[in-house]
Amino acid sequence: MWGRRMARFAFRNSSLVLVLALGCLVSSEARTAGTEESEVSESDTAQPHSGKLTLAYKPSKTFEGIAQASREGRILAKFVDHINGGLTFPKDVPVNFAECGEVNAFYKSARGDITICYELVQFMAQRFKPMSEKIEDYPGQALVNAITFVFFHELGHALVDIYDLDIPVKEEDAVDGLATALLLHLDGGDVAAMHGATAFRLMSEENEKDIKSLPFWDQHSFGRQRFFNIECWVYGKQGGDEMKAALKAQGMQESRLSQCASEFRRLRKSWKALLKPWLIPDQNDLKGSQ
Repeated sequence: MWGRRMARFAFRNSSLVLVLALGCLVSSEARTAGTEESEVSESDTAQPHSGKLTLAYKPSKTFEGIAQASREGRILAKFVDHINGGLTFPKDVPVNFAECGEVNAFYKSARGDITICYELVQFMAQRFKPMSEKIEDYPGQALVNAITFVFFHELGHALVDIYDLDIPVKEEDAVDGLATALLLHLDGGDVAAMHGATAFRLMSEENEKDIKSLPFWDQHSFGRQRFFNIECWVYGKQGGDEMKAALKAQGMQESRLSQCASEFRRLRKSWKALLKPWLIPDQNDLKGSQ
């Protein structure tokens, strides 16, 4: 699951501002190119004995504006097609945008599907909105990037379950790593990963103020930990003095920064080995060496 349950937050119906933010983010052709139907993702390279990811935008009266913008903008279509061109699946795995009654995203093993809740989309839009005064179009672009990270995170849970992968660490941390590694193979994926990390930081600022109330028993690491993990892996892949200085300014110590490159190499190597049996030869960059 994406994070600790957040149903205690109450939200009004989507405002014009949120719909406009969604409209901005879904208009980016570089991140939303794909098929046009509500049910999408026919792979041009369908494999025998394999299923595929399918993408649907479920109707919602409560979140009608968000549902419509998601559908018309074909959010995630490009990435679903990318995964279908790179991995085989023993059965179809539905990816649904839907109203859930809670702020969340999750993979359900019993149903074998991934759900991204409209409530979570609205929640993220609200949290990114205050940054718009500093960075033009930030809420829209940051929102689509954060949703993209959510998708890859939940896809990680699906792969662990479907392929029965042996994960020797907390699964939530492991699929954060997979989401980051997969995104870093795509153009603009580093920005998407960092916006996903920012979403964790924004949530932590709201939910992790009182140390006595923190759920240390939970399977998720705390938001600030997840934020720094993802930022470290991106830095480990990208490097650069500018990013290093930014991470130091955010509080990351040299003792961790010096380990980021080796962390990312191990992370990438481990996931490549785990996914190797299901990679489609010569048709994906998931097995790439960069």
